Amino acid sequence: MKITKRQLRRIIREEKQKLLKESALDDAGGVDIPADELIQRIEKIVMLVGKTDNHLNAAASALGDDKMLPMYVDLSFEANGDVQYHLMKLLGDLKGF
Repeated sequence: MKITKRQLRRIIREEKQKLLKESALDDAGGVDIPADELIQRIEKIVMLVGKTDNHLNAAASALGDDKMLPMYVDLSFEANGDVQYHLMKLLGDLKGF
């Protein structure tokens, strides 16, 4: 079976596009994080955001309590720092740092 140069170019172009598309899906900037691990890390961040929210709600409830308010505010800042750390780590991993 003979093929023309035009057909060969089209086949090569299609295969190249297919490979580029597959590599883009499999390789996000040179990083290969398994889906299960990525989901687990995102779930941890969501849990930490919930923890921060709980501490902030407790702090808001303790606005009149001079003894408890500083503790809830400190816990909120600490939990927020954990969220930021894990988000930055995940972002770095996804960018391939």
